[in-house]
Amino acid sequence: MDKTGEFVLKAPITSDEIISFISFYTDSPNITPEYLESLSLPIKEFKRNKDIGFKDSHIVGKLIHPSDLVWHQYLKTYSSSYATTTCASPLWAKEYDSIITNLTALYGLSIIVRYMPDLWYRITSGDMNHIGSLIEYYISVIDHILPLQMLGRITGSKIAIHNPGSFFGPM
Repeated sequence: MDKTGEFVLKAPITSDEIISFISFYTDSPNITPEYLESLSLPIKEFKRNKDIGFKDSHIVGKLIHPSDLVWHQYLKTYSSSYATTTCASPLWAKEYDSIITNLTALYGLSIIVRYMPDLWYRITSGDMNHIGSLIEYYISVIDHILPLQMLGRITGSKIAIHNPGSFFGPM
C-alpha cells in the first residue's frame, strides 16, 4: 500500500476439496495403521499420533472430501443412543447399508426359529442361552433403530435424533 497507494488483498486459494484429519481411539492392540489401511476406507495415510501430556497414542488418518460437506456427511457415519459415532466397512457392496445388513440378520434368525426349532430351544432355554440373551438385546436395539432408518429411506430425508449439546446435536 505504501508503494502503490492502493489496498491490495489477495483472496485465499479455494478448492472443491478439503482435508479433514480423523482420529481413531482404541485400546485394542489389533487396531493398527496397517489394519485400517486394509479396510479400504476413504480415509488414507494412517499414522500413530501422541498428544502432548498424554501417555497413550491414537491413530490419525487423512480424509479428502468435497468442501460443501462436513466429514461425517461424506463418510456416512452411523450413531444412535445405542452406539457412538461409527463408520462401518462394507461387506457386500461398495457402501455399507445397515438396513440390508440388519434385515439379513433378522431373516437368518427367522429361518432358525421356523426350520430349526431344536436349535432355537437350545438358544432360548438350553445350553446356548448366552447366545439367546445377545439375540434379545440385539432385537431390542433394532426395534428402536431400524424403523427410523427405514422411515428415512422411504421419505428420502435424513432423520437424526441426538441429545442437545452432543457432537451432532442441534445448536
